[in-house]
Amino acid sequence: MKQESLFDVAPKATSKAVRKTMEWSELQGLLGQGITLLTANKRLARMVLESYAQWRVAQGESVWARVDVLPWGAWCRRALDEPLNEMIPQVLSDAQSERIWRQVISAAPAELGGERINPVPGQCVKPAGEAWRLLQAHGLDESALLDEPDVEAKVLASWISAYRQRLEELGAIDQAMLANHLNDVFERDLRTLPEQLVFAGFHEWPPELERLQQTLISKGCRVACLPEPQQGCDDQENQADSSGINNTQQHSSTQAALSIGQHSVLTVAAADAEDEVRAAASWAQACLRREPKANIAVVVLDLNERRQLLENVFTEVLNPKAALRGHHEGERPFNISLGWPLAEEPVIFDALLALRWILEPLDFPQVSRLLRSPFVNVDEAAAAQLEIRLRQLNLARPSLAQVLFQAGGQKATPWRSAAWASRWREFRNLLREAPDFNGPVVWAELIAQALTDLGWGPDEESAQQAGQEDTDDALNGSRHFSSREYQALGAFYECLEQLASLEQVLPRCSLAQVIHELQQLAAQQIFQPQQNPAPILITEPLQALGLSFDYLWLMSASDEIWPEPPRPNPLLPHSLQRQLEMAHATASGELLYAQTVTRWLVHSAPQVVCSWPRSSGDKLLRPSPLLSDYSDMGDAQTWLQQLGASDALAMRRDLEAFAQAECETYHDDQAPPWRQAEVSGGAGLIREQSACPFRALAMYRWHLETPASVGGGLNPQQRGILLHRALQLMYDYSDGRLPPQEHWTDVAERAVQQTLEQYLGQWPVLNDERLQQAEHQRLNKAVLEWLAVDESRPEGFQAALQESAVDLQLGPLNLSLRLDRMDHLPDGTSVVIDYKGGQKHSIKEWFGERPKEPQLPMYALALAEREPLSALAFGNLKPGSRGYSGLSRQSDVMPGVTAVDQARDLPVGDWDQLQQHWRAVLGHLAQQFADGRAVVDPRDPLVCQHCALMSLCRVQDWRAQGQQLNQQASAQGQQPGESLEQSAWAGYLPDTELDTGEWS
Repeated sequence: MKQESLFDVAPKATSKAVRKTMEWSELQGLLGQGITLLTANKRLARMVLESYAQWRVAQGESVWARVDVLPWGAWCRRALDEPLNEMIPQVLSDAQSERIWRQVISAAPAELGGERINPVPGQCVKPAGEAWRLLQAHGLDESALLDEPDVEAKVLASWISAYRQRLEELGAIDQAMLANHLNDVFERDLRTLPEQLVFAGFHEWPPELERLQQTLISKGCRVACLPEPQQGCDDQENQADSSGINNTQQHSSTQAALSIGQHSVLTVAAADAEDEVRAAASWAQACLRREPKANIAVVVLDLNERRQLLENVFTEVLNPKAALRGHHEGERPFNISLGWPLAEEPVIFDALLALRWILEPLDFPQVSRLLRSPFVNVDEAAAAQLEIRLRQLNLARPSLAQVLFQAGGQKATPWRSAAWASRWREFRNLLREAPDFNGPVVWAELIAQALTDLGWGPDEESAQQAGQEDTDDALNGSRHFSSREYQALGAFYECLEQLASLEQVLPRCSLAQVIHELQQLAAQQIFQPQQNPAPILITEPLQALGLSFDYLWLMSASDEIWPEPPRPNPLLPHSLQRQLEMAHATASGELLYAQTVTRWLVHSAPQVVCSWPRSSGDKLLRPSPLLSDYSDMGDAQTWLQQLGASDALAMRRDLEAFAQAECETYHDDQAPPWRQAEVSGGAGLIREQSACPFRALAMYRWHLETPASVGGGLNPQQRGILLHRALQLMYDYSDGRLPPQEHWTDVAERAVQQTLEQYLGQWPVLNDERLQQAEHQRLNKAVLEWLAVDESRPEGFQAALQESAVDLQLGPLNLSLRLDRMDHLPDGTSVVIDYKGGQKHSIKEWFGERPKEPQLPMYALALAEREPLSALAFGNLKPGSRGYSGLSRQSDVMPGVTAVDQARDLPVGDWDQLQQHWRAVLGHLAQQFADGRAVVDPRDPLVCQHCALMSLCRVQDWRAQGQQLNQQASAQGQQPGESLEQSAWAGYLPDTELDTGEWS
């Protein structure tokens, strides 16, 4: 009968001659009769099972016998595990094999045949393993390399010999040897012979598979393969049967083609990669609008490089609601069939980072990530305060011990958290206090337990929603995990199992070694979460072979990518690779491979579009020569519009129309009035109100703070604190008098030494001896130079008040100020000095309706009734320009300070008028703050240059709107700024700034 005729072959013919071809239309009936179907990949196996189940349901059945469909590699492992009368060798995992290769290469002699070699294991392990796999595929071993003249071949032969010896000691084989070993088993009749095998989705037949098929056929097994795509698939009724397994519930009865004809292959060109992706997304959306139940493939030849671009563009075009709150990833109409390293998943990245923190200090951004991590169940409020504390301490690379010291101290502070410190301390101690060297099994158990104690893992509800009946103790926690996170956790525990499996090849190791091994395993394991079915599949070429679709778009088909350039193995002789036609070794082989894959793909759907980008950066590209036989439709976007696919851009047009539509405007530039007299902040409050009222509101009423920057050494704020303190101590040793010049060296040394000792315990960064020495030199030089500056002043002054507090009633506000320094002069008057680092400051910063530096004027107002002042001065501390600048009541008070009546461009003529002016200007700013004026109104563009609140105030939006209004005014013949009075944005930007165009 029909089944017998498919498999009835002569037993001793060659495999290529007797391997029969069967049609997909016959497969479903045969699956229920006990055949075994072997697929080229997991996706095809899954799709075959789904299609078979749907066919059974269509027959009116609800229960049927299990069918035997599995990938080729899985069948080999199953066949080997069948119990028979021989010892079954252990099959090493890829991770175990890699560790053996690493050990072999690391232990290899430094010389071979008189030539010195110095291999880097990290760079040689992968090519050595690949070379071994290629040799095994062709039935060869290291003996094939002994007569080769290349040094690389001899080195590889020595490595393979040592590797084989190690496998023999373990009584094991690796994945590369599995097919050959199974072939030998079947040749010796040591396994039960399968009755019948069908192969599906194989675009090429590797040598080891050819040999195994020949052995099976010669022993009486009936072997068949499903056919490669043929041109006859144009018959629409038979398309699903002749080209592959359909991966939707039911193949569509009608095809809504975007081009003429039942089967067509078209080529289009895009400007660049982004334009190509956007065209494919628009085309896919148009296909779905015409045929909502269609299944669509976008096959990307360079998917790994374009993955993020594809994700972004397809989400924008096909899933615009992704930007809305409450959106779930599973709702999107496309899936990307490409995994990425498990170590890059956030929940796994944080776990590995926590393990590394046990061993070594981490960079501050990494520590910040752990403190904020939602995957480690700790006190979030305390962790946030702890991060602020670490920023203040400027710890560029905090160790876990340093952070535990801050979090677990006895003094009650906002950043102290006994629960946080206890959990992290237990996590550290469990691993650090374990014996120095354990086996991987023990370490895997300890790591799982330590992470559990840390609170890393999902809650019970997450586990149940992920389909788990019981939650393992190692996954218990209190956070609700998403399905994706839960799957990543499961994959991580598989990595721990792989780690434990290294017991044979890595019997004893330290904590540092085992964490390194775990990081490598997680980095090598490709994670791809299970996704809800979607009509659009974005995939690599090999993942699409054997499947059928309604529509298919082949992307990136430029001459640079397709065919790919040869990639011969660097350790195998090129002559041997060419002779045996090893994979990826020759240009002709890559061309044949690309031709075969292209033939499969273009016959996997009735309607196929192939595209290529005209440019990549500065490089001009051409279409692949494999596209020359297909119809060229020209520019992709133009072609889509001609076919009516421009509907795919409707959403973008809607958004653009919405942006131009008139919107309701709400003025939010007024906060509730400030009802209290006391307010935290002194000169800083008035300075920020002058710079930008909104910033003053955010900082002094909402108490928003800019996080302190963290970098190497001391930050500018810490360096300023040290210098201020040293300058203060400089006069404490001489009762505020200028010490004699012969004592300056001793005075500077004492001041600097006491300053560093005071802050040594507060700032751990000062524990670095080299940093201490550098700061000691810097401060010593600054103190000596400032003593020289003060020596130029008239004699008799005394530094009376340093770092002292004074109060100021300014309008409705009661402000507290802190003086840097106030000197008494022999005539009974005083001089107020404000130290300034950085650029040299000018007295111009004290004037205008919005003064830039109101601090010294505020000091003058605060001391007016208690101290007769004769001068206000900046103490400019910048190296190379140290000295005083300011205003005085009369001439010759101190060098660098100008008398009021001699200064130019001042709004007043004498000292008394000066104080009245400041009282009015600064009082007005204080009144604005109290009244709740909170408009986004920066004094000048420099105010926003280093502001951390721009994302909150959205000043860039106001600037863009102001520029647009000016352009509209110019178009209407108006002067820039005239239309602002009628605009909703008039209150947000000063007219004068718009007039001058500063904000454009």
